[in-house]
Amino acid sequence: MLALANLPTYNPNNRTKLAGAQLRNRVITDTFEPGSTMKPFIAAMALDSGRVRFDTPINTAPGKMTIGSATISDAHPHGTLSVAEVIQKSSNIGVAKLALSMKADDIWGTPQTLGFGHPIKLGFPGESAGRVRAAKT
Repeated sequence: MLALANLPTYNPNNRTKLAGAQLRNRVITDTFEPGSTMKPFIAAMALDSGRVRFDTPINTAPGKMTIGSATISDAHPHGTLSVAEVIQKSSNIGVAKLALSMKADDIWGTPQTLGFGHPIKLGFPGESAGRVRAAKT
């Protein structure tokens, strides 16, 4: 890891005016939804499985999609995008369609193999391991 950033700022070398929650190094102790950072991993899994190529077209129109009780959308409707463009434009619909083309166990297994949900063991106190939900959920 090259850098850590906290907001509000946190300087472990100067704690004179800090108390309580201000002493928490949020980068290490808190967990965050990975959001769009997972999109390239999903695309890589689909590419690696041979299901798609970088230029495979994916219809993202009309820019909204309902899966179960959740509706997801793209910030801007794009129509048909290649897999490469899905990543370039950060299309939620395109990535959802890629993910839905794969088995849940496969999608769950790759992040686990890459270390998601495990502590990175930097030696900081209070380090959170993160959480990866079971494939069935």
